Amino acid sequence: MTTVGLAWFLERVRAPLAPAGLLTARYAATRAHPAWRYRLTPVPVPVLVRAVLEDRRAGPEVLAAALAPVSEPGSSYDGDGTAAAAAGSRERLRGFRA
Repeated sequence: MTTVGLAWFLERVRAPLAPAGLLTARYAATRAHPAWRYRLTPVPVPVLVRAVLEDRRAGPEVLAAALAPVSEPGSSYDGDGTAAAAAGSRERLRGFRA
């Protein structure tokens, strides 16, 4: 485990990931991102939401994962523009459901 990391193991056994983990696994600057690979430390939510919005190939599962932490009751992402940015993900997700 010390050479391949925890993220590799979770991917290998197809363990379900929390939304931030799912997005970090997909959008970390490199799959070898040490904080994710060895300690499962996710990328900050605002960075993840922006990455999803910039990814024109993001599917419904990815869009829903981007909305999950922002949509939680009492979310602290209102003041930094993340909630407003997530509106773009919400609109794209509606397009998949239509």
